[in-house]
Amino acid sequence: PLLKYPLMKLYYFGIFARAEPARMALWKAGVDYEDVTVDKDAIQKLKDEGKLPFGQVPALELDDGTVLAQSGAILNYIGNKHGLKPQDAMANYHGEALSDLTWLDFGSKAFPAMMGAKDAEDPAKVMDAALTEHLDPFLEKLGKNLPNSKLLGGDTVSIHDFNVGGFFTNMILN
Repeated sequence: PLLKYPLMKLYYFGIFARAEPARMALWKAGVDYEDVTVDKDAIQKLKDEGKLPFGQVPALELDDGTVLAQSGAILNYIGNKHGLKPQDAMANYHGEALSDLTWLDFGSKAFPAMMGAKDAEDPAKVMDAALTEHLDPFLEKLGKNLPNSKLLGGDTVSIHDFNVGGFFTNMILN
């Protein structure tokens, strides 16, 4: 009989957001894992069980029960474990810088404004203003700083491609 082994579990909401780069990296690495969709009640249960080190998702529970937290740290773990980070320090730097520009600069500025659009009197106007104010300057910075390579971290797919690509998947699908 085949032995069953516990799968890693990635806990997150049923949307493309902070966990999407990890999902992409796990797929690329060929890792079997359980994508566990959580809601408010499930998050509380996970908190009560001590499975959310910082009280939030995403969280990645390894097959030995160790729980990793924070989307960037989870993605770096997957990249290190499965060879999805550039070996060249400068290529890795470029990928990291563009990932930070995307999530920490643009995302932290634009998403709060965009999230408020749904409750606004004129949601389209609020969304348009947020994108005009933040997206155009972001795309200009991104374009000026793209490396002279096929991908963000060199010539092979890396976590940085998933991080920036996951962000744009987010914007389109959410």
